Amino acid sequence: MSIQLRAARVTLANLRPAPGSQHKQKRVGRGQGSGYGGTAGRGANGQKSRSGPGIRPGFEGGQTPIAKLFPKRGFINQYANPMLQT
Repeated sequence: MSIQLRAARVTLANLRPAPGSQHKQKRVGRGQGSGYGGTAGRGANGQKSRSGPGIRPGFEGGQTPIAKLFPKRGFINQYANPMLQT
């Protein structure tokens, strides 16, 4: 004889996060004792350690971008795609 266990119905009253799915927020730049002080996990120097918006999409660090290397053919309607409009 087998006993069937029925899963509890999900309602707003018994919703809760799955076990192990929630973590403490990593607070960086709040002193040396926290372990994330100083450079705040960004490393010492370089472009990714600086503040600001970063590099634009398609930038390859001074190397000629791949979109510029290949020949362009045909007509590109700038009004067809709203992302291409200037």
